Amino acid sequence: MANVELIIGPAGSGKTRYVRAALRAEIARQQAVGSFGTTLWISPTQRSRRQVLRSLLDGELAVCFGPRVATFEEFAEHILQSAPVAVRPLSRVAKRKLLRDLIDELQRRRRLKYFARVAGTTGFLDLCISFISELKRAEVWPEDLVEMLERIVERDGESAKAADRKSQELALIYDAYQRRLQAADGPTASDGVTSGLYDAEGRFWSARTLMNDGHCGPYRDLTCVVVDGFTDFTHTQYEILDTLARWTDRLLVTLPGDADDRDGERRCDLFTKTNASRAALRNAFVAHEVIDIELDLDETAKSTTFGHLAAHLFDNPRDLVRLETANGLAVMSCVRQTGELEAVAKRVKKLLLDGVPAEDVVVAFRSLEGNGDRARAVFDDAGVPTAVDCGCSLLAAGTVRFLLSVLDLELEDWPFQKLAGILNSALYRPSADFDRELAARCVSAILRAMNLDGGREVILAALTRRSERSGETIDQTLDLAKGSLRLLSDEMEVLRHPAPFSNWVDRLLVLASNLGLTTALQDATANLDDAVASFETQAWDAFVRLIEEAKNAEPLCGSAPRTLDLAGFRKQLLELLSGQTCGEPESQIGRVRVLSADQVRNLDVPHLFVCGMSESAFPRSRGDDCLFNDAERHRLTEQGLPLSHRARHSREEMLLFYGVVTRARKSLTLSYPSVDDSGEPLNPSPYVGAVLELFDRHEEVVEVSGELDPVPKNASQCASEAELRIFAMSEALEGRAGLLGALSQRPHSSGALPKATSHCTGLGGESQSDWKASRYSCHCTPYRSARAVR
Repeated sequence: MANVELIIGPAGSGKTRYVRAALRAEIARQQAVGSFGTTLWISPTQRSRRQVLRSLLDGELAVCFGPRVATFEEFAEHILQSAPVAVRPLSRVAKRKLLRDLIDELQRRRRLKYFARVAGTTGFLDLCISFISELKRAEVWPEDLVEMLERIVERDGESAKAADRKSQELALIYDAYQRRLQAADGPTASDGVTSGLYDAEGRFWSARTLMNDGHCGPYRDLTCVVVDGFTDFTHTQYEILDTLARWTDRLLVTLPGDADDRDGERRCDLFTKTNASRAALRNAFVAHEVIDIELDLDETAKSTTFGHLAAHLFDNPRDLVRLETANGLAVMSCVRQTGELEAVAKRVKKLLLDGVPAEDVVVAFRSLEGNGDRARAVFDDAGVPTAVDCGCSLLAAGTVRFLLSVLDLELEDWPFQKLAGILNSALYRPSADFDRELAARCVSAILRAMNLDGGREVILAALTRRSERSGETIDQTLDLAKGSLRLLSDEMEVLRHPAPFSNWVDRLLVLASNLGLTTALQDATANLDDAVASFETQAWDAFVRLIEEAKNAEPLCGSAPRTLDLAGFRKQLLELLSGQTCGEPESQIGRVRVLSADQVRNLDVPHLFVCGMSESAFPRSRGDDCLFNDAERHRLTEQGLPLSHRARHSREEMLLFYGVVTRARKSLTLSYPSVDDSGEPLNPSPYVGAVLELFDRHEEVVEVSGELDPVPKNASQCASEAELRIFAMSEALEGRAGLLGALSQRPHSSGALPKATSHCTGLGGESQSDWKASRYSCHCTPYRSARAVR
């Protein structure tokens, strides 16, 4: 039986330092007697895991053999690998395909009357996936959901019947999904453990079952376990921690909180979640001796900007303690989102020029969705090396977009513009001797001359009639156009016959091969820069894996595969591609890290920039959805179903922000766009105000940056080549052309100067977000394309 220690304290109080010292001492003691691998550290993210590994060694522990540092997911996987019969993970793609098939099957059987109008939409599928995951994390089964709703109907009567109908149908979907996972089970081992499928939440269920049956995988003879960096745990994780406490001599768990607030009354909104976790841990460890160790910031730390933030951020306004100055803190109010990123890039660049290592700088957003590519483009333009913690969307890959364009061409019956786009694409090469450019010119000329703007059969019939009328007269343009279109029509014949999804996958891959896509991709990537070529190759490989996974998941539904027409297949394909990214993680060596907020809160960051601090971005709002409104979620929570609602979500956002800004060690910069791209004012996040009100002289840290005019006022304001070109053009228009002349002599300047002209003359001014597809779009995403052209 282990001694369990709960280490409680605000950010910066030394919780991680305490458990690290304990683990080092235990590792040293075990290594002294020739024992290795008897300790375990569980961390919330891969980034925090790597930071723990880097920080383990010090003067007292010069070497460490086999340090076991893992995320909770990795720990569960290690346990599952010790199962006597193999269990298989259900991928995200397979889960989406399975749930889509189950929802469609229930809808065909008219079991989804309440959700009939939305059941076929991607949004409803996403909500169902999220809802099932939420229930499974709390280990709530379908029958539990129905039982809770029955109690609510008995109590609230008619007002709760709508929620009851919704829940009955959601329970049907959840039950069908769980049954299919269980039906996929394989043979049962001698000790009762079955093989089968598990999803992300089921991973922990399966690991817990194996642990309770005595399967400890590589974690035999543990003497010390550390669980650090978490704010809460799922129901199943609490049970896993209880089992770990029985396996080890000492278990240490850290949680953020106020050390001098046992009743949880001070900063109760901020630490609601962690106070609840503290109580839940004591309940989970009821069979063990639990010791509370409360740590606090010393007075010296509290007198610093970052210590003051950790000790008093989100404190009760009546008890607010203010510090006179805010050394190391800056708040930037910027014009436009792009202007905000440019202002941040200038500050980051100055740090790098002053000798700060790039690895010591982190730029954080609430979410990288919609921000990652934009930040990468702006920082690249400013000459700041970055490692952005997000892949590129598969839907941005040229190969994927080309295939979708082929499907759209058939669905829309060959409109002229789409037909010309396919023929002009560098990815279209049906044979080695096919002259794509000549064929595209001939088709375009003939269709324009005959005034044909679409319709496959109409076009082919018209070309045949004209060819017959020409008699013996040889019209090479007509013959080449007719032959090219007939060839394309024959290749696309497979798209005109309904089939099950798995057959469609086979057809799509054959079609890609017949159109010459893979061969053309190999040749095209040879002419692109390394980053673009690597992305396109990885994207195609990821796309093939994705549709093959979905194909293999089709039998999981248990019913006969449904026959789909082309429109139905395309819809399912887009659902599977939704949110899918690819690309190898960028090296962080010598680069500024661009991360989402949840990846920052467990790191030590010397210089931290938190961007996008507008009212609508951070805290991220939670609106009602078609499943349950906020009032219904509250009622379900009262009945024991721990669903998230607005109040809980608001407290979680507050805790996330606290966890992010308190990771700064030398400087903290908060930035937000005060004006959007259309000139409309934007309000800052209330969290910015909460930070500023902790300091008496907070007006000294606020800086207004940027203007709506894209032309810099002087050369010193130019942080990038693009801004320098724009400034040079504005100078030339005023009769001072020396700088423009010098820039025009630089390599690769000819394609960039016209854009600078448009900014200065007001004729264009288009931003990267205004990028439109062209015949070259098959190769590049917008920002990569811009860099390649430059």
